[in-house]
Amino acid sequence: MYTIPQNKSLVTMCAFSAGIFLAGVGQLVAEDTPFERQANFYQVVSGQLNTLDPRDGVYTKIGDNNESYNAAGYNILDDYVYAWGRYAPYKDQLLRIHGDGSFVPLGTPTTSGKEVPTYRIYAGDMDFDGHLWVRGDRFYSPDLMKIHVETSTYEMVSFSGVNPGGVADIVYQEIDGKGYFFGARNQDLYVWDVEGRTVERKTVNNLPEGRISYGAAYTDQEGNFYVSSNKGGVYQILNHTSDTPRAVFLLDSVVTNNNDGFSCPISESPLVIPENQPPTISLEDVAVTLDGKRRCVIDLGIQDEGLPLEADGLVVDWSHQAGPSPIEFSDKNEAKTGMYFPRNGQYVARCTASDGELTVAEDFYVTVADDIVTLVDSYSRSEDDYKYSRKLWKMVKEQLHCRKNGTLLEVEKRGFNPEDFILSEDSEVIVTAIYDGGTYRNSLFWYDSNQEDKMTEVWHSYVLGPTAPLKPGSRASLGVLPAGTNLRFGLVVDGARGGETMVFQDATRNIEGLEQCAAQLFSADSNAPLILAFEDQVLGDEDFNDVIIQIEIIPRYRGITQYDDVVVGQSGIFSDRGRRGVERHLSNYDLNYAEYETTGQIFELSDEPMLIEFVEDRSSMKFDLCVFDYDLVRHLDPSSLEFRTRAAKLAISIIDDRDVNPGDVLEFDPVKYGLNGKTVGLMVVPNNRRDVFLRNPHRYTAKGHGNRTKRQPLFSLVGANPGHMDQVLTVSDGYMTMICIEDHTRYEVAEAPEEGVVSDSSFDDAIILIRGGMTEVNLFDALFGLPTADPTLGFNGEDGITPREGVICY
Repeated sequence: MYTIPQNKSLVTMCAFSAGIFLAGVGQLVAEDTPFERQANFYQVVSGQLNTLDPRDGVYTKIGDNNESYNAAGYNILDDYVYAWGRYAPYKDQLLRIHGDGSFVPLGTPTTSGKEVPTYRIYAGDMDFDGHLWVRGDRFYSPDLMKIHVETSTYEMVSFSGVNPGGVADIVYQEIDGKGYFFGARNQDLYVWDVEGRTVERKTVNNLPEGRISYGAAYTDQEGNFYVSSNKGGVYQILNHTSDTPRAVFLLDSVVTNNNDGFSCPISESPLVIPENQPPTISLEDVAVTLDGKRRCVIDLGIQDEGLPLEADGLVVDWSHQAGPSPIEFSDKNEAKTGMYFPRNGQYVARCTASDGELTVAEDFYVTVADDIVTLVDSYSRSEDDYKYSRKLWKMVKEQLHCRKNGTLLEVEKRGFNPEDFILSEDSEVIVTAIYDGGTYRNSLFWYDSNQEDKMTEVWHSYVLGPTAPLKPGSRASLGVLPAGTNLRFGLVVDGARGGETMVFQDATRNIEGLEQCAAQLFSADSNAPLILAFEDQVLGDEDFNDVIIQIEIIPRYRGITQYDDVVVGQSGIFSDRGRRGVERHLSNYDLNYAEYETTGQIFELSDEPMLIEFVEDRSSMKFDLCVFDYDLVRHLDPSSLEFRTRAAKLAISIIDDRDVNPGDVLEFDPVKYGLNGKTVGLMVVPNNRRDVFLRNPHRYTAKGHGNRTKRQPLFSLVGANPGHMDQVLTVSDGYMTMICIEDHTRYEVAEAPEEGVVSDSSFDDAIILIRGGMTEVNLFDALFGLPTADPTLGFNGEDGITPREGVICY
């Protein structure tokens, strides 16, 4: 049982309130106010003390920013916080923190025992008797230093057991009258038994995978235990005193490399249990591997936030749904399982994930031919897409007042701004499913208002749910549509069940000229996504929550060319700088002809290995040239940081300038990386490598703020480069492809007044020749960017969220 301190040293507390400090510490002054007891967490982020309200995730700064202390703990005897000084002039001193964020040094604690180095104290908390317990770099790892803050003395307390390694913050609790410290690292919980002087480790289910530091930890009156990840996110660790602890994600928090936390352990619990979300199932980028004759291993991304609290956590189950013979699963209840298919043919394998309250399922379509698994596919998007759609739905329902069914939508939010739906450039249009709030099985279509009689179906049955083909976040491409298209959408009401009534985005085409679509939910200056919210009933309840979609219009910019009229009416740049320039190298390989120049921005790889010759290197910057699977990012805006980050995560390096020199020839086998038959883009990381860029992508800008190590990646895809400027020239005779790279951004001066070297547009900073195995794909030809196939055709079921009576908004 968790022990709540009762009436701890009331005399001492009164003495503090009167402004009298105990011997050895110093004299209080009037402004040295204590902290007010509250349920909020306290988090020190990169030197700034804040309160973090776990109810809404709001940070409130306290005092000025400084990086003077760490290993802080809340003292319930006086309502001050005590911490360890990090840097001069307070290094290795005990500090007292006040409620306004100010602090005073209390000197370096002394000991009558053996002195120990105290360099970099980094984790700590107060017990209920006025002692600050801390961990340090030069301690034997399980040991703690116990500091009596009243006397400014310390003693070393030895512990035996497992090595807690990099546990970065600890919390003190008393359970059944005994003291314990708790701290988390990676996927483990470490427990210090103060009385038994031992440390044990327990695995925590549902903490994020990978190397994770939890630099801030908190507790409350109820004895709950919370940790804050340095990578963002606050988790409660349930059953932390048992052998089966489990984590629940509570809220987002800031990402930081400098993190510390504390809380008042006798304040009420701040726990606000969020709305339970269903688990998510996604087919990761490299999730399928072949494992012998008619065998494969599939490793899914299955995530859940850990709710509901009373359940046992995530349960996974695989089952055979269709195919010539039952599928055999090696690990039926794991996200990663082997599959054996007794015969060739087409199969459907279903993975079901349940959190004890909500259940989701995903079907995977598997083709086995010539005793080889040739295709594993799913209609769902990634976990990130699902999370994005759920966050967007929260924004949208605020505008729809969707917490109350049947609430009329304001007139000013109905209709749309026609200018938002005119394609000013050749663009790919992406539709994302956000919400399905109707009882009808509607069909979604699009049309060009200049050609109203031509309507193209997007989804025959707009149904979202765990057992439906569409999930929140499912996306469909309408293909690359030409500039000048006046984009519009509409519904066939209950079209999947034979309905014939149509409602249109254009009110003039609707019965009685009624507005059936709302695309002005957000203010004009809100920079919100383009949302269409349909009311599917004519003269219905007018709450506009029946079909909700996001529309993304992503321009596909044409690039520059070396020669005139490769793009009709466009002059070439004829880049040449003598014997090491573009034209001379093209001539050396008999490629110096306009007919060989391509405007392809992405490339299809074959099953054959490619020979890659490093022809020229005139740049002062080293670079990393990579390829990435374009189909896995094609739904993203290429100019976005999200696109750059995801592309870098997918990228495979084919030339690292640090390891090769001009004249070297390398072999790249697409089969080895599962890229055979795939459409890829090229990515160049100037003066850096992709793995370094991924450490902190948002810091990388067009020119790196004058710092050459912080230049953002450049792409063969023009729309992904700064200012949508081409950085790559491509010339190919069908077998040899020469890539000519300009590694300084061409987006210059007035448009981007960032310090840094100006591009000379020479395109000879790096010249690469690729033989065989790669053909260009034009973003504008008729064979690319075709509409996404409709997965809902033939779906006759009801909404996967059951039971459904009337309209349910959640």
